[in-house]
Amino acid sequence: MFQPYQDLLDGKPGYQGEIAEYLPDPIAVGAVGGSGTRVIAQILADTGITMSTPKNQSNDALEWPPMRALMNNPELAGIPLTLRYRQAFNGLEKLLHLKRHQEGNSDGRAGWKVPGTHIWLEQLAAFFPQMQYIHIMRNGLDMAYSDNQQQLKLWGSLYGVEASSSLDEKASPEDALEYWLRANEKVLEFGRATLGDRLHIIRFEELCTAPQATVASMLSFLQMDATIEETHRLSSGIRRPATIDRYLSNDWQSTFSKQQLARVEALGYLPGKHNA
Repeated sequence: MFQPYQDLLDGKPGYQGEIAEYLPDPIAVGAVGGSGTRVIAQILADTGITMSTPKNQSNDALEWPPMRALMNNPELAGIPLTLRYRQAFNGLEKLLHLKRHQEGNSDGRAGWKVPGTHIWLEQLAAFFPQMQYIHIMRNGLDMAYSDNQQQLKLWGSLYGVEASSSLDEKASPEDALEYWLRANEKVLEFGRATLGDRLHIIRFEELCTAPQATVASMLSFLQMDATIEETHRLSSGIRRPATIDRYLSNDWQSTFSKQQLARVEALGYLPGKHNA
């Protein structure tokens, strides 16, 4: 384990600063579930941005701090949580700073793709004052029937949604949708109030149906110039998965409450309508 993380887990935090030292403007990519984050991370890497080293097939960040251990270890109870976050994020920026130097990109942009980034969006934004956040949103009704429930099982309690941590026990679609709703509502509320124009929302369905325009919009958000040929190249591998609109094959009208469906609509998805 990277030494600053290990030092913190050993109860010896070393970083006492409040904001980033080397990397004030990282690019962070997150989402509830996967929701296309892997595709976006690859596109950013293809533009020359130093992205975190993948540790698994989903391209999640090897450099990402061990957040569960940092938050839940009773032996760290004497260290304020804000200090633990700062130490962890300082370790993250050091790793990314080192990696961009190794890539010959010392003055360039760097970032990470971790779907659960949104869970610590407030703390990350405080530490990285110029951070830009790309949040991918996929229809929550489809996500409610997804087998990808890792976030819900690990972090649902932070949103008041309790789900079994057992890998063999699948959460109900109602709980999965409620987690999706609360998480995305929080992102939009905080993002619009605090991040402002440093928040960029990508709808997964639009990424699939209009990939070139969606990629061009993202690059514009990052203030990166790209020709039509470049955006075509970057987006050429995007495909529409068969799982879009899977909820229509389920008894969704009887499963979810009217209040939940109204909140889905408020987030931009019209229940019962094909999205792609």
